[in-house]
Order: sequence, then structure tokens, then C-alpha cells
Amino acid sequence: MRNGSNLLCFIITCVLGLVGFSCDYQTKSTDIYENSLGSEISLIIDEWRDHEKATGALVSVYSEKLGLRDFVSGYSTITRYPDKYPNKSIDTNRPLPIGDVGHIFLGARIVQLISKGDLNLDDRLIKWFPDVNNSESITVQDLLYHSSGIPVFYQSEKLNTFLVNDELDIFEPDKIIKMADQEGTYFEPGQEYGYSKTNYIILGRIIENITGNNIETDLEENIFQKLHLTQTFFGFSENNPDGMPVGYEFVGDFTNNPNVIDGHVPHMITDEQVSVEWASGGIFSTTPDLIKSVRTLHNGFFSEKEYAIFNKLGNKVANEDGAKEIQVTPGMFRWLDDYGVVIGQFGFLYPFSAQVIYWPDTDVAISVIINEVDASINPNSNFQLPVIDSLVNKLSPLLHE
Repeated sequence: MRNGSNLLCFIITCVLGLVGFSCDYQTKSTDIYENSLGSEISLIIDEWRDHEKATGALVSVYSEKLGLRDFVSGYSTITRYPDKYPNKSIDTNRPLPIGDVGHIFLGARIVQLISKGDLNLDDRLIKWFPDVNNSESITVQDLLYHSSGIPVFYQSEKLNTFLVNDELDIFEPDKIIKMADQEGTYFEPGQEYGYSKTNYIILGRIIENITGNNIETDLEENIFQKLHLTQTFFGFSENNPDGMPVGYEFVGDFTNNPNVIDGHVPHMITDEQVSVEWASGGIFSTTPDLIKSVRTLHNGFFSEKEYAIFNKLGNKVANEDGAKEIQVTPGMFRWLDDYGVVIGQFGFLYPFSAQVIYWPDTDVAISVIINEVDASINPNSNFQLPVIDSLVNKLSPLLHE
């Protein structure tokens, strides 16, 4: 009987040992997978950044298998004499300008106001800005869809003169709207598509008029806090205790610019520049916050009623001539690729560039911010930034494996 008990104990011990080994093996296999994929992603980012001559890049990715992973490559600042004055590595926790990507937050706020009945899609701009060209015809929906015909504000010769000569004071958004309006119109409202950041400056002012709050406070309380974004804010200097970030434009070796460093011309973001972009491009964030934003917006942030409104607002076709049909959603774009529905937005606040892409069907997301110029040549047909999009195209197959 004693021998039987010993044999039984031995068997139980072996079984428990095998179970423990199996669990340990599965854990180690998962770790190996994550470390291997992480190393491959890191190598791809480094090679891409070197090829594209980007000074520094922040990249975050999310997939069910990998979870949220953050990557850094390159530098936030470079010097003429790195041996004596070392270059400073870029930091994924340092908020940077995201430009037009900030439209996703305004779009979400507009959906909330529509759901509450405080705003209607067919409300006319004349209600708030009677002096703007075609204000009696332009609707809130036109502003969301970029079908208002209102020009982009940075086409104004006056604004360019101020920027070039560093004579720009802190601008009020109404002055920027007026400056854009003086350029005339692209087309009759509702008849065409023409991407214009001015639309979202106007939407920001409409939000202020309806709520009685300034846009910084309103988005902080109703969007940023509810999305649990701890590193997303309007990027004025008082919100940047470490100082305003420096970005770069690669111009190569053949230039007369006296400030060029290893082919890159530095440019520091100013309060004046942030004030010009305001609600349309003056928000700073991090790549982890952007991942959290797009995932949460599509997975529980909106009420059922709000989400129904959000989805309904995604049926406006922005380009019909391209290889893929691009639809406009509040603050973002939507299209189809090999992995299903894609939601994304790109943007830049010179010279910083940013992009966030999300596949809701597979719960995969990629966000990128670089401190280098990456301007879309034709925003009417190119809905991603060419340099950043080349990285997204390399990473998305790995995350969908």
C-alpha cells in the first residue's frame, strides 16, 4: 500500500511538473515571439529612418499578439560637433506636434454635440460667421467633410510674409479665418472635396460658441481626460516645461543656409506658429496616446447613439479617381485594404509630421511622429504622408501575421 502511495505521488509530481513545464514553455515561446518581432520592427524603423533622412522618429504599434510597443529611433536634437556636444536621443514620452491628426479630437467632440442636440449637421455657417464667403450655404457637414470650399489659411501672402520675417504676433483664430476667407473660395459649398485646415479652425470656434468654453479647456475635459490621455494638450510654451521642440528639414549638402547641420536645417516651434494652427494643428501628443485614442474611439468611448452618428458620417467620398475609395469621417479618413477597414489621419506642423492608422476589424494600430518635414504633395489624392506611409506599409504585414 505504501509502494502504491509512493507511485501515485510520483505520477502526480510528474504530471504537475509537465504542466508547469508546459506553462513555462508557452510563456517563453510568447516572450521569444514578442522579442523577435520587436527586434525586427526596431530594425525596420532604423533602416527606414536612415534611408528617408529623418532626424528622429517615435513609433508605437499595437496588435493582439504583441500588445502595445513603443520604439524610438534617432535624435530629438543634433549638433555640429557631436563628439563635444552629444546629440540628444528622441524620447517616446516627449509630446510633439501632431498637426492635422488633432482633427480626430475635434471630430469626436462635434459628434458629442450633435448627439446632445446642441448642433445639427445642416446648421449654416452664417449663424456664427455671417461675413465669410458663402456662409449662408456652408453647413457643419461641409466643414467636417472638407466640402466647404474655404481655402487653407497658409495660402495667404500676408501670413507667409509674417512667418518668413518672424513678425507674426499671437493670432486669434477669427483673424486666421478672415485671412483665409480673403483668398476667395475653392468651389461652391457641397459640390466638391478640397482639404482645408481652415475648416477645423472654424469647427473649433463653433465648439467654443456652443459650449461657452475655450477650446483648450473643452477638449481637455470632454475628450482628453475621458480618453485618459495624459500627454496630449495644446502645445503652447507654458505646456512644455522642457522647452519647445526642435524639428528639421533635410536639404542635403548643397545649400547656402548657414544653420544647416549635416544636411538638416533646424526649426523651433513657436507660440506664434501654434496659435496660427490652433485647433487645426496646434495639439501636441505622443505615439502611445494616439494609439490609445483611435482604439478607444472605436471601442467604447462613444455611446451607442454617438457611435451610430460617427459611423453614419463616414459615407462622403473624398476621392473617386484613385485606386482606392477614400471616405471622410469626422476628423479622419476611411478606406479598405487587404486587412479590412482602415481608419487614419495624417498631419504636420512644420517641420514635424505625424500619422495614425487603425484597422478596427483586426485591432491593429500604428502611430508615427517624426521631427522632419514630410509634406503630402497633393492632399486631394494623397491621404497619407509619403515618407511615414512607406514605414506603415512595411510594418502592417508583420502586425497582421
